[in-house]
Amino acid sequence: GTSPSPTVNHHHSADPSLPSPSIVDSMTLEGTTLYNLEVLSSIADNKVAGSLWSRLYHTKSPHGSRMLRAWLLRPLFNKKDIDKRAEAVEELATGPASMICNELRDVMSKIGDIQ
Repeated sequence: GTSPSPTVNHHHSADPSLPSPSIVDSMTLEGTTLYNLEVLSSIADNKVAGSLWSRLYHTKSPHGSRMLRAWLLRPLFNKKDIDKRAEAVEELATGPASMICNELRDVMSKIGDIQ
């Protein structure tokens, strides 16, 4: 069979000054696409080990885990947004903010779910 196309998500803005009533901000990956890309589980044994999720999952709080999962299931669509997120991650991982992030990691691991 054919695999379904990723769904494109639109962000609708209430600001009438924007040139377009909606902009594409992410895609939704589902079913066959998630399986073939091994986003949440590996094709070899259908387990988390070997998946993209297993490589990226280093969150310290339930909220962080949910956010990472949402980002993986709905990846950004615009190059500008992707570059902006990549720069933010780079800054938090290796820039001056990384020291603060290391301290926050310890604190966040002790906080329960706040949802």
